[in-house]
Amino acid sequence: MPALAAGNYLFAYGCGAGSYLTIAGLGNFDASHNTNTVEVVTNNVHGVFNMVFGSWHGDWDHEDNVMRSLLCTPTNGLTAAWSGRPHWFMHPMALGETIGYTARLAQNNTGNYLNQIDSSRNLIHVALMGDPTLRLHVVAPPGTLGGALVGNTATLTWTPALDTIVGYHVYRATSANGPFTRLTSAPQLATVFVDSSAASSSTYMVRAVKLESSSSGTYYNASQGMFWTVGGAPAQGTDTTAPTVSVSAPVNGATVSGSSVTVSATAADNVGVVGVQFKLDGVNLGSEDLVAPFSMTWDSTSAANGPHTISAVARDLAGNQTTATALNVTVSNTAANSAVVVRRRAPRGRERQRHRRRRLDLDHVEPRAVLRHEGSPDQHRERPPRRVVQLGQHRFRDRDRRQDIHLRLHRPCESADGNHAQLQRQ
Repeated sequence: MPALAAGNYLFAYGCGAGSYLTIAGLGNFDASHNTNTVEVVTNNVHGVFNMVFGSWHGDWDHEDNVMRSLLCTPTNGLTAAWSGRPHWFMHPMALGETIGYTARLAQNNTGNYLNQIDSSRNLIHVALMGDPTLRLHVVAPPGTLGGALVGNTATLTWTPALDTIVGYHVYRATSANGPFTRLTSAPQLATVFVDSSAASSSTYMVRAVKLESSSSGTYYNASQGMFWTVGGAPAQGTDTTAPTVSVSAPVNGATVSGSSVTVSATAADNVGVVGVQFKLDGVNLGSEDLVAPFSMTWDSTSAANGPHTISAVARDLAGNQTTATALNVTVSNTAANSAVVVRRRAPRGRERQRHRRRRLDLDHVEPRAVLRHEGSPDQHRERPPRRVVQLGQHRFRDRDRRQDIHLRLHRPCESADGNHAQLQRQ
């Protein structure tokens, strides 16, 4: 139950010993982690097509029943079925079949689908609850449909469907109750259709068509139909009022940085706002936001440092659009520091021999050194013996190297009391 409440699932299955009201081990309403009908509804479990298995669960005619509670959830619960004896086979839904088709498949399964345990196969007690015409994949229909009749010619226009489609099919019937005959031989992308054989009582239907892809294969999936009857609403285009839109974040003149910059807009329309498309320097920033409140998170590190403009375009069902006044922002992201690693090549061959000959002998320890202060010649103190360089034990090819060693030995240094000191050999 907690998992179903936290996520969103097309299919959900639960089983456990139970009663009309409870399922053992699936919830938190008591110390034994049972669930009941009240917890199912109050937790708003997010399963669309739900299946349960346990004693008494299939007795949906009881007033307070687990299967009925799944249909009472505020959001996702659309169907509930008793599954396990027999098993349901729901894979045809991946190719466009309805939940009712799978119920009939389970009831009429005389041997097409078998497994290790075929208890209660070919029986009719499976008790599907909910709309049997529901399908797994839903396609957005055209927004609105209107038309006009002049003589025997009907001209239909509609607003585009908010989905990725291959086109539209147009149908006609002599009455609103059908049956409908398809007029298009193939899906058309245009949102206008002209019928030169219209009758004064004709009713038209337009459906969007999408090429659906699933693990079971691909198929053409049609949306629900939008209807227009001759003499009904006029053709689209009568709504000429464009929406209003303004960018609310970030503020004009702001300096932004980082990967989580909030960009938001406020939009309104006399009919309804379909979506808002944010833009950065006139180019689409992400995909269109189709749900209010309209906002997105912008990764400013993908933009160059410096000035930029942010705007938004709102559109309504009739296709009217409005572009918000652009705001100026400055992107300021600090570049990551880069480290340079320098490796010193080890000496080789004769170079290694020369290197060994030139090494200074540091094994001699001077017995005593005196630190004499230049400001007060009479004051001195002894220090522990330290390593010093014996110049007489080495030969040098030139006077400059000898002089360099001499300067380093007698360079003035700073003592603890701040006076200049000089290290001298005894």
